[in-house]
Amino acid sequence: MTLETSSIPRPLPFTSVVKTISLGAMALARLEAYADEALLLDAGGFVAEGTASAVFFLFGQEFIRPEAAVLKSITAEVIEELRPVRVHRLSLEEARCADAIFLASTGMGPIGVREWDGRSYPHRHPLITALQADFDRLVAVETGAGN
Repeated sequence: MTLETSSIPRPLPFTSVVKTISLGAMALARLEAYADEALLLDAGGFVAEGTASAVFFLFGQEFIRPEAAVLKSITAEVIEELRPVRVHRLSLEEARCADAIFLASTGMGPIGVREWDGRSYPHRHPLITALQADFDRLVAVETGAGN
């Protein structure tokens, strides 16, 4: 997966005064990105989430999920059951120092990011690969596919 930081903030500034369920910011960010997924920042410039996925960062052995995430993610909750995850307010500069990055959504589960804004990351990082295997096993058990 490739990731590109969007200039479109999440949530859009005007949504704090207008009651809306619009995902317009997500659509705009996807159109702007020349990548598989766009990374959204909050209005303060802190890392929030992808347009269609939760984002996680690995620092050494520690899994971190951005505090600024707006949308609830069932897949992120499952990952948090499989691994200890610290929720932390991440600046863009701090996030760029991660050892590895992965995205997570219902459709794809956890998947490593190989490039973010032109910088390479180890998308087959051993901790991500192990998490993917544990996630797949859990899904197989929960869906009865492992029988």
